[in-house]
Amino acid sequence: MANYQLSIITTHGEAFNGQVESLVAPGKLGSFGILSDHAPLVASLRQGPLTVTQNGTTNYFAISSGVLEVNEQSNVLLLVDSARKVETIDEAKNEETIDDGK
Repeated sequence: MANYQLSIITTHGEAFNGQVESLVAPGKLGSFGILSDHAPLVASLRQGPLTVTQNGTTNYFAISSGVLEVNEQSNVLLLVDSARKVETIDEAKNEETIDDGK
């Protein structure tokens, strides 16, 4: 599977930067996935679990609300107030993250 660059930037700095195979993000209108060669996109995110697949391994992050951008080169940028890597999807769903309540 083809890879693309993912950067997760928080108010405290870079939480993740690397090549990934896919992600599933918690959109304001429901979860959605991004694969390599995705069309350009800007989407609002809600607080919740972010699932990232890297080198065949699934990683989970608990993120606050924010914005996701896929640019013309299929690079993905997440701008969120907070992001914390957790061990399981259940932890990510239950994680208390700093959120502005929007």
